[in-house]
Amino acid sequence: MDKQPVIIINGISKSYSNGTTVLNDIQLDVYRGEAVGIVGKNGAGKSTLLKILSGVTKPTSGTATIIGQVSSMLSVGAGLHPDLTGIENLNVMATLANIKGQKLKDAIEQITAFSELGDHINAAVKTYSDGMYVRLMLSSFFFFPCDILLIDEVIAAGDAGFRAKCYRQFELMLAQGKTIVFATHNMQDVLTLCTKAIYLDKEIKFASTDPSEVVNKYLKDVTSGMKTFDPTWIQHADTATNTHIDLYTSALTEKVSNSDFRLISASVYALGKELNESITIDDQVTFELVYEKLHSEGAVELGIKVFSLQDTMLLADSNTYRKDYTIADEEKGKYTLIGSLPSGFLNHGTYYIGLVVSLNKVHKGTWQNVLRFDVLQSEWRKKEPWSTLPVQVLPRLQWTVKKG
Repeated sequence: MDKQPVIIINGISKSYSNGTTVLNDIQLDVYRGEAVGIVGKNGAGKSTLLKILSGVTKPTSGTATIIGQVSSMLSVGAGLHPDLTGIENLNVMATLANIKGQKLKDAIEQITAFSELGDHINAAVKTYSDGMYVRLMLSSFFFFPCDILLIDEVIAAGDAGFRAKCYRQFELMLAQGKTIVFATHNMQDVLTLCTKAIYLDKEIKFASTDPSEVVNKYLKDVTSGMKTFDPTWIQHADTATNTHIDLYTSALTEKVSNSDFRLISASVYALGKELNESITIDDQVTFELVYEKLHSEGAVELGIKVFSLQDTMLLADSNTYRKDYTIADEEKGKYTLIGSLPSGFLNHGTYYIGLVVSLNKVHKGTWQNVLRFDVLQSEWRKKEPWSTLPVQVLPRLQWTVKKG
């Protein structure tokens, strides 16, 4: 990738007459061939920054220099005349871009095919759904000339199949040296597509060429004030709606119990290290659940679920998930259940654990956030070009090389 800036943002601020400041002294260079994801809560200034870059809004102070032809999609339907058909709108866009003759004919054929709008391409766009708007606009960006693409969240209006096609097209655009800047609340898009990410909250709070660092920083901030858990969860397991709570406040000292079971503690650590020591990719991650069984009938069964900070469930397992498991009475008393993941399984990032409790295979409750833990990058991996792969698991495959 050429180290050639195509967007130069120099001290941009934006304030309104009522005294509200939306952006404060934004300094940023975006280079040719980069995909930059902008994350932040609602009201952080993401949309305003994109509007300034697209020329829709002027900054109160500072400058934005754009080198190249810009296409932008800042809201569903923006840039389309509602009374014109899809084809007529494409012809208007082509005229503005000075596309004529066979190039225009070829582009419209490609856009029509890629958008999969069928006969709707000849209907007035005011009859389109949000998803159809997105299909037409994004398809036009892919097949009309464009150096820099600015997108504000609206790709979320497209269906899953079309989004997958778009992501492949985005990758092709980046390989051709084009530049993409988009604001989104979809952290997985940032991890999968981006080469750089920006955490914006009126000013740039954090930026990195490792998007996972930005995503983790942002998600930790936005969830830091949430409630840990409902301590009565297990009594009302059948009706509980406690499904998305604080990942960051330790639950180690809390006591939860019913007539069958009392959780004493939950912990995660690297095998061979102290409990409070850092866990790295190369460590064997160990989960330890200490509980008390309150009577001698039946069996308490515990399972864990491991989630990424983006709420993707990466694995679920229990000591009962085996072919030969049968229910057997267990004496009442204190028990410790320990399970381990092999070293090198989890990529660097933040994870949290859910606990599922059953008695004699009857579900008693699900505790979504027992605790959270961080896995740090290993020093030797930091030197490798593949160390920022946007994946959450890194299982080691068994490799064999054969000649001939």
